Amino acid sequence: MASSPEPHAIQRQALAALQHTRELGNEAGLVVLATGLGKTWLSAFDSCAPEFRRILFVAHREEILGQAMRTFACIRPDSRLGQYTGTEKTADADILFASIQTLGRKRHLDQFSADAFDYIVVDEFHHAHAQTYRRLIDFFEPKFLLGLTATPDRMDGAHVLALCQENLVFRCDVWDGIRAELLCPFKYFGVPDEVDYRNIPWRNARFDPEELTKAVATQSRAANALEQYRRLAGTRTLGFCCSQRHAEFMAEYFRNAGLRAVAVHSGESSAPRADSLAALESGNLDVLFTVDMFNEGVDLPNVDTVLMLRPTESSIIWTQQFGRGLRLAAGKPHLTVIDYIGNHRTFLVKARTLLQPALEIGPADRDLAGALSRLWEKEVELPPGCEVTYDLETVNILKALLSRRFRQAQGDAPKDDDGNILPGALFPMSNEDVRIFYEDFRDRQGTRPTASETFHAGYNPRLLRKSHGSWFRFVRAMGDLSESQQQAFDQTDEFLDLLERTQMSRSFKMLTLMAMLQEHDLPGEISIGDLTAKFQHLAQRSAVLRRDVGKSVNDQAKLQKLIEVNPIVAWVGGKGMRGRSFFAYDGFTFRTTFELAAESSEDFRDLVREIVDWRLAEYLQRSSVNVAYADDANGPQLQA
Repeated sequence: MASSPEPHAIQRQALAALQHTRELGNEAGLVVLATGLGKTWLSAFDSCAPEFRRILFVAHREEILGQAMRTFACIRPDSRLGQYTGTEKTADADILFASIQTLGRKRHLDQFSADAFDYIVVDEFHHAHAQTYRRLIDFFEPKFLLGLTATPDRMDGAHVLALCQENLVFRCDVWDGIRAELLCPFKYFGVPDEVDYRNIPWRNARFDPEELTKAVATQSRAANALEQYRRLAGTRTLGFCCSQRHAEFMAEYFRNAGLRAVAVHSGESSAPRADSLAALESGNLDVLFTVDMFNEGVDLPNVDTVLMLRPTESSIIWTQQFGRGLRLAAGKPHLTVIDYIGNHRTFLVKARTLLQPALEIGPADRDLAGALSRLWEKEVELPPGCEVTYDLETVNILKALLSRRFRQAQGDAPKDDDGNILPGALFPMSNEDVRIFYEDFRDRQGTRPTASETFHAGYNPRLLRKSHGSWFRFVRAMGDLSESQQQAFDQTDEFLDLLERTQMSRSFKMLTLMAMLQEHDLPGEISIGDLTAKFQHLAQRSAVLRRDVGKSVNDQAKLQKLIEVNPIVAWVGGKGMRGRSFFAYDGFTFRTTFELAAESSEDFRDLVREIVDWRLAEYLQRSSVNVAYADDANGPQLQA
């Protein structure tokens, strides 16, 4: 009988950090592990704690659920496993593996009690900004919620830390994994792209698919790729393309050059997926060209070359593709990455993501410029066995892209209303920096950043007050409030402006609003009993918030009294709101004193939640969060 797998060194550090964060009183946390370091295995090991009887594992793809089931079966062989998907619903399983597309719907959530699960895992947590994830996270009340991701880029989509009460428990990136000899070293080659991307229409945060395919599926570019391949590649190559036609074009070109190559994609003309993967792994295939099919949930340890033939608007996608070849395999000395760099700002995503461990401040252009400068001056300490090489022409492309908006900010570091230096904004910034970030994010993502996303990227929305008055007045000036949001804002602009400014010596005001938002009672009313219960649930998830509330967090009667004294008295009295009272309380019901057209209520709640998420993130970071990093072989470094 085979022995049960044991956690490796980095997983042991992460497990220690998770145990420590629970001892501090946190009931939710995010763990970041680079692709190949065993996120699912970590969650299975952690779920073995005796207090966790029933487990829920949530993901967005059934392929990931299947792999997770096999992992948990190894670690917990005596548990009864089941799925909750579109085709199977074993709701009473000890460990339930659910697709968010199914369980995230209200009618399915209503089949469970809020405390049905002791331990909930949300895999690939960077997807968790979706409304269905938020609905699920708000609904359940587990003893612990674990978010897992390999790719938490602060400039890439909705920031996920807010859903874990800003509690980043543990982080280990690719460089740390290589230093620990758990991931394969890489040799990265940034090569110049001959395509002039300025001639390709940019719509909805991406290049026009048809025009992009026309530009990249050419004889001359394929010839260049073949030359790079023959000069640099190993024996098993995974090539990422921008479209099915591009993948098939590249496969045919390489076959005509005498190589064993196929294209695998979701179309009818695709080569067989399973057979092609097996052939690549066994060495019976030289190159497999694909289109976004193997970003997640596929282990290909023998792949020794990744050929990136497409622009990548998302650092998440780039990291996933990079990570396909990082797993260790016998006889594999390193991973070769051949990455095309073109003349469009979206290509800065690649450099920024590759060098993230060397960025000292954040994702701003000045930080990337500094990291690249240190790299070119050979001042960046790469992991053992790793190399990063940019062709001279590529260096010039990157410098030109950075110089368009790069500027050296001056002045004092900004502070909040209480005189504290703003987290994430230690480098001097101005409202012009925020605008540049905002426009760049919008161009790449196809949607504006939220206030919380802006804050987490190191650009505090407070900086916009002098120029625009408030965050949403800036968003309106940028033309990014929808017509219905504009109507909601016009009816409640004073409240939203003051909410952004109200003083926060404690978290109570925001927790009160968050409780009402979860019950859809804003604007509206909520009984003091329901408010207390929701407030308690929110406060119990975070050690910082529990410390705020004190012993009352475990006593509903005392907690109700605390809420009535503060924050209800503050809200009703207009404290921190320039004396304006937007709420009333009669001893039984807490309610808003303003009304709103029914069709504007949902938009108003979205606007309020955006401000509350930001204010809570700011408060929690200022009040310190427990974090461990995989930077010490002897164990995690826990920071109070």
